[in-house]
Amino acid sequence: MIVSGTATHTLTLKPNASGTDDVYNGSVIRITGGLGIGQVREIVDYVGTTRKATVNNAFTVTPNTTSDYVVTPKVTITGDGSGATAYSNVVAGAISYINIIAAGSNYSRADVSITANSSHGTGAIGKAMIPPHGGHGADPINELNGKNLIFNTTLTRSEANTLPIVNDYRRFGLIIDPKYQNGVSATALRLTQTTRLTLTSVSASGRFTEDTTVTGATSGATGAVVRFANTNTGNTLGVLHVTNTSATLFTSGENVTSSGANGVISANTKPDLKPFTGKVLYIENRQAITRSFDQDEDFKLVFTF
Repeated sequence: MIVSGTATHTLTLKPNASGTDDVYNGSVIRITGGLGIGQVREIVDYVGTTRKATVNNAFTVTPNTTSDYVVTPKVTITGDGSGATAYSNVVAGAISYINIIAAGSNYSRADVSITANSSHGTGAIGKAMIPPHGGHGADPINELNGKNLIFNTTLTRSEANTLPIVNDYRRFGLIIDPKYQNGVSATALRLTQTTRLTLTSVSASGRFTEDTTVTGATSGATGAVVRFANTNTGNTLGVLHVTNTSATLFTSGENVTSSGANGVISANTKPDLKPFTGKVLYIENRQAITRSFDQDEDFKLVFTF
């Protein structure tokens, strides 16, 4: 502890301090505990017989007998910015680290020097690590030579009943900035791109088979069956999901048929996304991937720019 702080510029150090005049000159004293904690000042004069140290600038809060301190080599940061200050920590006679008090601002270059009375040692070297303009991560291409992006996603089972497990798929990809049918940017976690025909009076004798063609009796519209999701135990009500629909649209009230199955359209729901919106970044055609109710698929896409 400090024996006394008789003025804002002078301190009397503890009894085991050096008895040699000026031995601490050029080093800094850092208050590590008690009154005035955190302050750092340079020692400009030291009288060994009285253990009195004089510092370069007055303490904002004058330390007293409650204050702990350490004397360490001085760290000086010079460059084209301002305000950077730091202090060093010594372990077993060597600098173990430099602790930043204030990072300063507007530095594009800086030099670090570590100095003290030569009786305490020499040769310590510090290097300023200055982040790029805008900070780390502001320009990852130039800072990290980042020219690749990897996207990873997992399809989990039926994805809350939006992804069929009764049919396979052969194509996947990545699209950015798609829009809903009303032109608003899409934000939902899951989207359905099938046309959904709500059916009544579905024939009990037939079945809408995946990948077959469904045809509207009145409109002549066609589409490929993705799946039929029945909504009652008799399979006479449900939603028929179709894709690759023709330019002619299905109409409410008409009968639709496919491979022996038929039903009457009570409602026609368009795909969630408006056609030809967004930009396709990647698309891949693969051999058919067959799904099951307990299956997950993991996709990783790497883009090079």
